Amino acid sequence: MDAAKSQVQVFKMTRSYRGMLYVMLALAIALCAGGPVLWLILQPGMVPIQVPALLVGLGLAICASWGMSVVPRYRLEAGPDFIRRHGARSALELRTEDIMGFRILPGKSPRLVFIPKDKSHKKLTLSFIYERKAELLQWAGTHLVDLDKVDYDVDLEEIKSNPAFGSSAEERLARQASAKRWTLALTVVSVASMFWVTIYPNPYQYAIAWLAVLPVLALGLVIHFRGLIRLSGGKNSAYPSALLGFMMPIIGLVMSAFAAWHILDWSGFWSPFLLLGGCITAALLNFVPALRKGTAMMIGVPLGAFAYSYGLVIPANCYFDHSTPTTYLAKVLDEREVHGKSTSYYMTLAPFTDTIPMQEVRVSSSFYRQHSIGDPVHVYVRKGSLGISWFRLR
Repeated sequence: MDAAKSQVQVFKMTRSYRGMLYVMLALAIALCAGGPVLWLILQPGMVPIQVPALLVGLGLAICASWGMSVVPRYRLEAGPDFIRRHGARSALELRTEDIMGFRILPGKSPRLVFIPKDKSHKKLTLSFIYERKAELLQWAGTHLVDLDKVDYDVDLEEIKSNPAFGSSAEERLARQASAKRWTLALTVVSVASMFWVTIYPNPYQYAIAWLAVLPVLALGLVIHFRGLIRLSGGKNSAYPSALLGFMMPIIGLVMSAFAAWHILDWSGFWSPFLLLGGCITAALLNFVPALRKGTAMMIGVPLGAFAYSYGLVIPANCYFDHSTPTTYLAKVLDEREVHGKSTSYYMTLAPFTDTIPMQEVRVSSSFYRQHSIGDPVHVYVRKGSLGISWFRLR
């Protein structure tokens, strides 16, 4: 019994995470209990409202105090034949013999997931908020099957045995290494190009043209490597992926088209958009047979194709438009700022034609600061090279 206990590893929450919880709960106690009391002292004439508020606040403060008392209960226990997570009032345990294996889910907050053999049983999902992460992963790797590695090994065996990738296993692995280098280079270039277009798109025509070419290069790699490079996959796949190299430029095109141009009338947009998007979808499914496999691909390919179409149609219509602009005056009816990772500025303009209602337009910070509610602005309307009328503000 003592020997079994000695083999059990206990993983408590990290000090930083415990400290954060204690601080948050202490602030909640002070706010819930002290706020109503302070209100009662400073404004004693509202007792019928203040007494219920005080009681509710005290109740919430008691709950927060209970939360502080149970924080030390949160821990993991890992033994030779089990993994157990303790919570405030209960524990969830899985026996190693009942666990199919584990995976690490990537993301901003990676999670360790233990998957039971019986699908009716609940998965044990752990955030990395516990001490000694390396020891926890070592325990999982020693006692359980790493399903991520299994997936990778299966793909690797497929590559080594596929004659389309070379005449020998060594040649196929060398080709895989070459494909990884190409996809890495494409990903780096695509991400950098997307930031170029979204942050400082100058010279504009070259930036947009370069982004338009990158998805074609990604597809060229997929075709050239005969399926060794894919437009899917993830960290668990031995097949190099060109997905980021394909999608990041398209995202950049869409963001740039949305931010740079103001469309006045969308009625002329749909024909070129649907025609180009349909042609791109048909070409992808025809020339890259792997894209026809799976429901996710059959949904994702048209979505990517039509996003690409949008990112091409809008700048082509506006940048190559040489029509004579029609000038209008519009009054600023409202202004607003949207704060997030960056600040966006919007103006609502009064109707400046008989057929178009008032417009809310995203503007630059300098234009926003130069105009106030009630000010007139000049609106220059053009027909568009593809028949999609658009406008600029001055």
